[in-house]
Amino acid sequence: MSNCLNRVMLMGNIGANPELAFGDTDNPCLKLSLATTDTWRDKNQERHERTEWHNVEMWGPRAKSLSSFLTKGTRVWVDGSIRSRTVEGQGGSKRRYTDIRARDLIVVESRRAREERDLRRTDLSVMGAGSPASPMDVALAS
Repeated sequence: MSNCLNRVMLMGNIGANPELAFGDTDNPCLKLSLATTDTWRDKNQERHERTEWHNVEMWGPRAKSLSSFLTKGTRVWVDGSIRSRTVEGQGGSKRRYTDIRARDLIVVESRRAREERDLRRTDLSVMGAGSPASPMDVALAS
């Protein structure tokens, strides 16, 4: 048994509509670009943000079924492993790429659902209602 582990878990938004391709053996491969964003505040309480882009690929029948409804902006959770590859370019220069090979991909929220949720929040704040009341707020008010 090996004492090594190569596992990655990411949750982020798909940056462009995924592409479905087929390898030499007609094995479907779903390729997508995933954005993960970290936010933090510095010592002056200024907000900062950094977005990392990940190349994700998923192979097999599940890749084909996911390709029919995944779109740009969909929030997904990916469980997989890191794969590195080297590509030789023009003039013999070599470039190294790091990809995520997904074992599992779960849709967390569609772009449309997130936009509808954000629109409801905007409507409530415009009406002066702020955020929706929690059950505890209702109990305290009565």
